[in-house]
Amino acid sequence: MQSHQNSRRKFLARGLELASTIPLIGVLGNNFLRSREYYSLDFSGAELKEDVENKNVIQSLYSTQKSYSDSLENLASAYRDAYYKSRLVSYISIDSEGHPHTKFRTEYYWDEESGVPRKYEVNSWRARQSELSNKFQFLMNEQLVDISIIGNIKVEKRNASRLGQGIINLGVYGIEIGLLLGYEEILSCLRYRGFKQKTLSEKVSEMNTDSQINRRCFFKIGAALSGAITAGVIGEYNDNELGRGESKLKDNIRNSLNLSDISSEQAIKDYFRISTTELVDIVRKDIDISENTLRNGVRKTKVKNSFKNVIEIGKTHYNNLRHHLEGKVNPELAYIVKCGIATENLHNASSSQSLRANTNVLLETLALGGTMAAVIVPLEIVNHKLP
Repeated sequence: MQSHQNSRRKFLARGLELASTIPLIGVLGNNFLRSREYYSLDFSGAELKEDVENKNVIQSLYSTQKSYSDSLENLASAYRDAYYKSRLVSYISIDSEGHPHTKFRTEYYWDEESGVPRKYEVNSWRARQSELSNKFQFLMNEQLVDISIIGNIKVEKRNASRLGQGIINLGVYGIEIGLLLGYEEILSCLRYRGFKQKTLSEKVSEMNTDSQINRRCFFKIGAALSGAITAGVIGEYNDNELGRGESKLKDNIRNSLNLSDISSEQAIKDYFRISTTELVDIVRKDIDISENTLRNGVRKTKVKNSFKNVIEIGKTHYNNLRHHLEGKVNPELAYIVKCGIATENLHNASSSQSLRANTNVLLETLALGGTMAAVIVPLEIVNHKLP
């Protein structure tokens, strides 16, 4: 009779466990059926036509900028070859029996000669000019938006990839359902300290009372319902945000129309995150430090030649920057920079809508899992203390 009652209790417990997956399966099915619509921009009607004058200006600046950036890369490489050294350092190691032994390890360190800039200063020159090279490269190679016809950009409605959504759904929800059903067995295996081989159900029965097992079934149902509700609330919020994407993108287009009104100097500063004066002055400063370094004397031939190369190429780039930026900013350059700002801003705004649409399901599943954990963990702590 007792065995029959135990079997009946276990059958009911298993039934309740399976019932706890119904809310999760419901959310999974709803996600498969939902059509996640979002808005993106079609730039085809507002592309900047290639102009020989504009192309020559950007080509000239990008060419000297890239050469100067490469010269600083070569200088940094020469520093590594000349000043980055290694040595063997002895240390005492105690073995398992308590006996000391002398061992050796390789230690790496920088040892620049006196009179040359420290390696962190050279690396800062290189990083700064590399970033500027990337900005010029964007203007050279990217299909830019023409700010004079920016109103031709269209806002289009699209649907997120159902295949991608399905893969994320099956993967994450499958794991969460598996953990919900099996965390009891996992915990029992972790807590089991016996040496005798036992099945999972035997370990669960040994590590838990019947009352604890029965209560746990209701915990799972409560956690699943809470998680499903949370996922539903977040999903509704995400859908509303995607619906507002159209107005957000139109606001971005309107804001980009104002780029025509800003000054050339401000456009340069906004795009490169540095003023026209600073763009020129930082190159002049690098050259001055390099010339002073050579006057002080450099023992390492490769480092000396690299500094000479920096000075030679730097002066060419410096004069090119002065030609286009000092006094009045070259109007062709200023126009392209404004188009670059518009292109970056609008592409980022459009991409963020697509990214949100395709990753929202992941955020919802993580929120569901977090809610279930927040419900189950404290209840399990209490349950473990009860008979």
